[in-house]
Amino acid sequence: MDSRELKFVLKLLGSPDYQAPIASIKPNLRTKASERDSLCRVLRDRGLVDCDEQVTRFRLAPAGRALLKLDTQRLPVSADEITLLQAGCDGSVEVKDVPLAGDRLQTAIGRALDRGFIKAEKTTIETVWLTQRGLDYLREEFTPSGTALELSLDHLADYLRFLRKFQTRSPEAKPARAIVENLNPSSLPETSSPVLLEPVSASSADPQGVTPPLSVSSTVATPPPPVAQPLQTSHAGLTSDQLYDLIAQLDRQYNTHNYLPIYHLRDRLHTVMDREMLDQALYALQREDRLELSSLQEAAHYTPEQINAGIPQDIGGPLFFLIRT
Repeated sequence: MDSRELKFVLKLLGSPDYQAPIASIKPNLRTKASERDSLCRVLRDRGLVDCDEQVTRFRLAPAGRALLKLDTQRLPVSADEITLLQAGCDGSVEVKDVPLAGDRLQTAIGRALDRGFIKAEKTTIETVWLTQRGLDYLREEFTPSGTALELSLDHLADYLRFLRKFQTRSPEAKPARAIVENLNPSSLPETSSPVLLEPVSASSADPQGVTPPLSVSSTVATPPPPVAQPLQTSHAGLTSDQLYDLIAQLDRQYNTHNYLPIYHLRDRLHTVMDREMLDQALYALQREDRLELSSLQEAAHYTPEQINAGIPQDIGGPLFFLIRT
């Protein structure tokens, strides 16, 4: 990581939730917007940051032109995607000229890009943030070397605050004897094995004839650790609600911003649902308008095994990303 890239990520470390508008992230005052955006894309390709990049101008790809010649009623293509492709029939087109608005337009553009139906000619980056991979790298792997005269103490302070958040202190263990001496039998947890109580011999009785209370043996049965409960399923696998909730849980776990690669779900459910069963369950969520299935076109960031986890399609790449709606 060179000094410009380092300053880029350190500025994000000093931002709330490690994200900020791209316009506020500049390695130095002389950095041009094009250079800044190029740095962002380089770091994104390495998995250290992610960004909200909007297409402002596009043209149809050969696959998109071929699609318009087919019977789209029998293809998994939305009406909004058809509208988008038809708008680009005559060549390069500005996004603002497409007769779709708001989220519908951005969703159609994202799906068309993923499926290889259009090619972006001009884009703008709005927001950038550190990924979980980027945070892990800065905390556990990054080792700076050399000199960087343009780094400030503010950058150092942001990095130190970040590291201190992950410091852990182990409480000082109490001696076993102290634990036993202070143990109250009435406060012991219920276990399947009885707590051993030792009777006091007559020779140790109080001179006035009062027998001291029973003492607790230093050997106390420890309750077994809780056993992880298996995933609750019906005879046909997960219910629709359970599957939807699991997709949301994995999205949060892997920080995929509602763009979950399908292999995470297959890995979690491989002992519960076979490939065909899971595919049909996902299609059912799609029919309920609770899920969108987006295809993969750029495969460089994934292994062959991960790509094979997608759902093959006759046109375009496999359905690969799960998007909750």
